[in-house]
Amino acid sequence: GSANATGATPSHTFADPGTYNVTLNVTDGGGNADADTLVVTVNDATAPTADAGADQTVDEDTTAEFNATATDASGVATYEWDFGDGSANATGENATHAFADPGTYTVTLNVTDTVGNSAFDTLTATVNDTTAPTADAGSNQTVDEDTDVDFDGSASTDNGVIDSYEWDFDDGSANATGATPNHTFADPGTYDVVLTVTDGGGNADSDSLVVTVNDTTAPAADAGDNVSVTEGTAVEFNASGSTDNGVIDSYEWDFGDGANATNATETHSYDSTGTYTVTLNVTDAAGNVDSDTMTVTVTEESSSSSSSSSSSSSSSSSSGATAETTEETGDDAEVVVETASEGTTKRSDVSVTNIDTSRPVVIPLEPPAGDTETGGAETDDSGTAGDSSSTDETVSVAQLSMNVRNGDDFSLDVTTYEASEDEATSERFQRETGARPAGYVVVGHTIHDDDIEDVTFTFNVRKRYFEETNTGPDSVALYRDEQTQWRRLDASLVDESEMRYVFEATSPGLSRFSIGSTVPVFETTAADITETSVSVGEEVELSVDVANRGGAGGSHELDLLVDGERVAGQTVELGAFENGTATLSYAFDEAGTYELAVGDRVVGSVTVEDAGETETAASVDGSTAESTGGETDGDETGDDGGNATGWTLAVVAVLLAAGLGIAYRRRERDE
Repeated sequence: GSANATGATPSHTFADPGTYNVTLNVTDGGGNADADTLVVTVNDATAPTADAGADQTVDEDTTAEFNATATDASGVATYEWDFGDGSANATGENATHAFADPGTYTVTLNVTDTVGNSAFDTLTATVNDTTAPTADAGSNQTVDEDTDVDFDGSASTDNGVIDSYEWDFDDGSANATGATPNHTFADPGTYDVVLTVTDGGGNADSDSLVVTVNDTTAPAADAGDNVSVTEGTAVEFNASGSTDNGVIDSYEWDFGDGANATNATETHSYDSTGTYTVTLNVTDAAGNVDSDTMTVTVTEESSSSSSSSSSSSSSSSSSGATAETTEETGDDAEVVVETASEGTTKRSDVSVTNIDTSRPVVIPLEPPAGDTETGGAETDDSGTAGDSSSTDETVSVAQLSMNVRNGDDFSLDVTTYEASEDEATSERFQRETGARPAGYVVVGHTIHDDDIEDVTFTFNVRKRYFEETNTGPDSVALYRDEQTQWRRLDASLVDESEMRYVFEATSPGLSRFSIGSTVPVFETTAADITETSVSVGEEVELSVDVANRGGAGGSHELDLLVDGERVAGQTVELGAFENGTATLSYAFDEAGTYELAVGDRVVGSVTVEDAGETETAASVDGSTAESTGGETDGDETGDDGGNATGWTLAVVAVLLAAGLGIAYRRRERDE
């Protein structure tokens, strides 16, 4: 279809493949013509055009359709699809394929024409991640409360990449992130801990584990306040104030007299007088235990009858008798006091009615010392004349006053007794306070501590106590037993008589009290002999540990005794609660075995041997000669009956040469 060419040697380009008949026409000068033909076969050398189609976005495991278009001069022979995911190629103008994994894939179309020319085209297939990860929170755990717990979610898997971890600990705390967090559970219990993992496609999965948190916190036992009752009177015990972070499982009471009980509230009576330490043990569901104690002071039942008068009156008698007083205290409150005494123990039963809460309640228990208007004549220690209290009492309470918030009637049980009657309490008191107790006051009460304040005690202490303890009235304080500690309450000296000092002190509430004074209390805690065998004239050393358990500094005499005889003494000084060490040394001038003691503490024995045969003979000769010299003093004579003067001179010589060797050093006070 192209224009003919002329000339003997033309050239021509065939645009399209195919078979062409080329005809040559020649003409001579005479106009004669002839024709000839040849066949030209034109091969297809042009690649086809391929179009794979537009880019696609599909979900994983979802069938995608691919449609190709192509053109070619000689015709398209084949279509081949490569999906870029390693799967087998597909053929055909139209193909389908499902991608197993999310990602971005290049899909290639290869088009080949009938003569083998090929063309390529690509498209991008974006495959969405629709498969959730698999969360793995780990195994169940059992831990103690307030203990770090390690969690590990790294075993979680995904077909892609896990993008985030989130932990919910089921205890109200903030969630944690990360594959391996840790967490502390404050309270016992069972917690469902949930791990949520999220992959890059936003797909999430959760797994949970159970954390069992053990209860390791002991309950808080509360046995209640101290009480004072008469023998045979039922005492109500109530442990309902006990608490636990879980549930209290059991209660056990030990009433201190061999009896026990197992309820939260119990009633028990005592058949004998005395001071009983009641122990309450509470156990929670996890087996944790706590204990609390209270004191029940049981006194003899009063033998007197109640008063029938509302006017002021009083009576008193010797040991074992009772006294009753009815007072109108000026604030319209009526106070009835019935007092019974036996030996140095005094018990006053007090009932208070018709209370005006705007004024203090004043409770006179006995006339103050030296109060002649109320019959408080003083006596000497022989007990003659009308002393205001028992002549043998070291301490007594003259008056109580308090502010009350509740106008309900109430009663008190005020018992005073000597420190010597309760050695266990006195030992604890001295150890914890550094003070020496003079006596105790136990106030049982039906009014709650929350309804009273500013309880003022007016109490007497006999001057004899200060002479015996070598202290002064300025050292006295009132101490309140708060179970966990003795609380010191300052006392003021407000009066005195020939026989007594009168003090006042204020307490926030009522319970058991001790009246005491801070004094030095020395104790030899240890003593050791450095050598148990020495020669005559050689020193024996003793290392002595001394402690001042008292709340005041002072001096102490260390006595060195040999076979019960004091041979030396040394004064040491220690501050309050200080410890110290002293080194005592002594040289013997005669052979033998001797027992050494420091005060009442036996330290051990030492064997003294002669230094040599010559010295032994000389010693024997000397002893023999001295034994004929006349009478001797038995207290100063050695085992051989020698002259006391010779013994004394020998001791003096040794002491001058070697010295008693008492070295003292102070150590820091133990905390």
